[in-house]
Amino acid sequence: GFIDLIYALIRFFTDALLFTNKRISGKTGLIKTVAMDTPLDKINNVAVSNGLFGKILGYGKINVITSSGSYNFAKIAKPGVFHSALMQQIDLFKEEQRNEQAAAIAKATKSDDMLNTMEQMATKMAAEMVKAMRDGETPD
Repeated sequence: GFIDLIYALIRFFTDALLFTNKRISGKTGLIKTVAMDTPLDKINNVAVSNGLFGKILGYGKINVITSSGSYNFAKIAKPGVFHSALMQQIDLFKEEQRNEQAAAIAKATKSDDMLNTMEQMATKMAAEMVKAMRDGETPD
């Protein structure tokens, strides 16, 4: 009874979970701590669960599954709101990554086009020099 209450209070005040526009970080425990810090693109799944008291009091459990493991965070306030915001941020992060990749491909393509143009100009100049040498002219 009393020990369970103390344990629940410790978990409530020591579990933390947050995310930025690029990463998710979390920590559980007071004496035995477990921490995670991973990029948003390494998240495989996020699950939310809450019992009757959790629904009434507005807290629940969030399970984050990444490419390196599974992390459970209990007593998280408004877990549904957290989940929705996190999933929206993951979508924005993936879109940002796609845009960066598209820009890099466009830049590489532009560089390739420039190199092709320079190569064509050099080939044309070399052909003109060979023709001039055949015609007995001195190249400029």
